[in-house]
Amino acid sequence: MRLKISLGGRALEEQSFPADVRRIGVGRAPGNELVLENAALSRHHFELERRSGGWRLRDLASTNGVFVNGDKVQLSSPVEDGDVIAIGKFSLLVAFDEGDESARAGDPSADPVHQGYLDVRFLNALPRVILLNRDSLHVGRHPSCELRLEGWRVPSRLALITRGLGGFNLVNLAGRAVYHNSKPLPLRTRLREGDRIELASALATFHLGQPERRV
Repeated sequence: MRLKISLGGRALEEQSFPADVRRIGVGRAPGNELVLENAALSRHHFELERRSGGWRLRDLASTNGVFVNGDKVQLSSPVEDGDVIAIGKFSLLVAFDEGDESARAGDPSADPVHQGYLDVRFLNALPRVILLNRDSLHVGRHPSCELRLEGWRVPSRLALITRGLGGFNLVNLAGRAVYHNSKPLPLRTRLREGDRIELASALATFHLGQPERRV
């Protein structure tokens, strides 16, 4: 399992855990497998536990609670590839590895379900086709974003598209200015063929597979 950590919409780091790990504790205390320093977090905030049916999150009686995909966890909740865990101002994007017993085996990049691209239309620029051939693609105004948008109203990091063993996911990092099939996206959704994504000053259509070569 991997946890991709963001703070206030800004990507910080990615934490990887061994394939045979059974438990991951998260909190401020040094003894946790993942230590996050923030006053809003409890010393032992929550834990991820691998069970026969997959991974499960358990709130360890934290002061401010834990949210999975925007829903507050009541005691415990299943966790799947592409889910977003929110604690305080931190967001943890869950990514399963190939060896994870709770995910499907195989090479995700070789499966047509894990090949995709965006057909992007801009307000003041020529259209582009962007291949989704990496595990993640950042969208926003920041120079490090793979899909960079212009305009002072565009957040530095607006959205994130991830590729995992379950397919592609769209994550709203800014909490605004992202629409999925004409509806505001509160946090995260699974992408499907033909989905329309409004990203501030750009309109993208998501497609599975590879774009056809134009002669």
